[in-house]
Amino acid sequence: LYGVAGVGGSTVNCNQGCGTIFKLNIATQKFTVLHTFNGATDGAQPFAALLLSAKTLYGSTAYMGTGGDCGQSGCGTLFKYDLPSKTFTTMRELVLADGADPLGKMVRSSSGLLYGTTSAAGANGVGNVFSIDPVSNAYAVVHSFDYHVDGAHASSDLTIKNDVIYGTTRAGGPTADNEGTIFKLELSTNTLTTLYSFTGNGNGATPTFGVVFGASNRLYG
Repeated sequence: LYGVAGVGGSTVNCNQGCGTIFKLNIATQKFTVLHTFNGATDGAQPFAALLLSAKTLYGSTAYMGTGGDCGQSGCGTLFKYDLPSKTFTTMRELVLADGADPLGKMVRSSSGLLYGTTSAAGANGVGNVFSIDPVSNAYAVVHSFDYHVDGAHASSDLTIKNDVIYGTTRAGGPTADNEGTIFKLELSTNTLTTLYSFTGNGNGATPTFGVVFGASNRLYG
């Protein structure tokens, strides 16, 4: 089993520790720390779940990195950890234009690109959808959320099916209630569509987690 701890580990640049990547052998119950974040170029507080693809772990840290324009806390980082070679690599140290505070698990498209969201910053200050090439580390903003148009502060894990990404935002949306949205992003055109806007009454508000597919092509969350 592989995972991340959001705090603990090194306290050089983080009062409660910057977090770790770990593995747990199920048979022997042996626990091993694979990487300890230092709060500098590799970031701090990896709150998002990991994506495992082709023997490589991909993830993000919510803070730190040396992007430089997010203040003392930093904008966060995107990283990969190659399991065969036990090598950690920072793929991107985020800056304000990239978006900041990535909190959700990334997904991989058929093209091999990784997609994720930032919960803050970006062109409109409320987060972006981004892509990153895990080989070249080329980074692109795919969509910038606009609070009253299509939501804000996406922090959930993404779901992908047939190169269409589905996710939620914790706030904003085209209704007057601004209680969050469910959205889809078609990668063939990079077109984002709001599927539903929460009103905060009987249907709930502030969806913090993502959505999953169930029977009959329905999304549940």
